Amino acid sequence: MRQPAIAFTTLLATTLAMTNVVYANEQADKQAIIESYRTLDAGIQRKNLNQAVSVYAPEFTQVEMDGKVRNLEQIRKDWQQNVPNIRQIQVMREQRIKINGQTATVVGTGYQSAIFSNPNNPQVPIPVSTVFQYQDTWKRTNSGWKATNARILQSNTASGQQSSKVNRRKLTPAQEQIEIMRYQQMMRFNNNATCMASGFSCGF
Repeated sequence: MRQPAIAFTTLLATTLAMTNVVYANEQADKQAIIESYRTLDAGIQRKNLNQAVSVYAPEFTQVEMDGKVRNLEQIRKDWQQNVPNIRQIQVMREQRIKINGQTATVVGTGYQSAIFSNPNNPQVPIPVSTVFQYQDTWKRTNSGWKATNARILQSNTASGQQSSKVNRRKLTPAQEQIEIMRYQQMMRFNNNATCMASGFSCGF
């Protein structure tokens, strides 16, 4: 009985070792995707288009809530048209990542706060807040993980004083904490609107 027992112990140890390797690889993949989102968000916040789209595959598409599909060229064009009107933008998100071999699915909630120039009254900036739910698809490439598709599942946007009340009732406790941070940040933006209009740095 000793020999079968040794064989079983060896098999169990081998199985556990393989499981640990698979887990470690999956965690590394998830971390790589998280870093890609950080690159994307940093590019958005710096208004650096090339940095933002560097995480996308050439065939990347985004599906809006109404079913409209935009490719990477259209996204670039929209960005270039809108970015001159953006004074300040911040992005936060929480998400779940599932690795499926050579692809990955990410489901999450994003929080975006921005200050836009007011075309009708340049001296008064417009605060805009958006809460959006999304599902992204990623693939493993020779250049690392790249996003191939983004689907907007839900999006709520408000401007001015109402921007702090976006979709608050549907948030989980964890989301509420992030929303509170975003709300505080938005209130700071509102309180410094006069400073921004004066042309002086407000320390954002």
